[in-house]
Amino acid sequence: MQDYSSISNVIKLILGFFVGGNMSEQGADKAGKDIATGLRFLFKSCGLAICIGVILWLLPDLITAIRWW
Repeated sequence: MQDYSSISNVIKLILGFFVGGNMSEQGADKAGKDIATGLRFLFKSCGLAICIGVILWLLPDLITAIRWW
């Protein structure tokens, strides 16, 4: 099995800077939801950007195919 303790420690260290140190369980839940919401937005934005990029990249070929059809 892999040892994720060092990864866990790094994540705790980074979140300690963002969140502001030790906090209550309710505060940690809210911070976790905020982080999850931010990551969800990031992944949706990246996915949409990739989708638009692929469409724009293939658009000239699509126009050429429609002209010949």
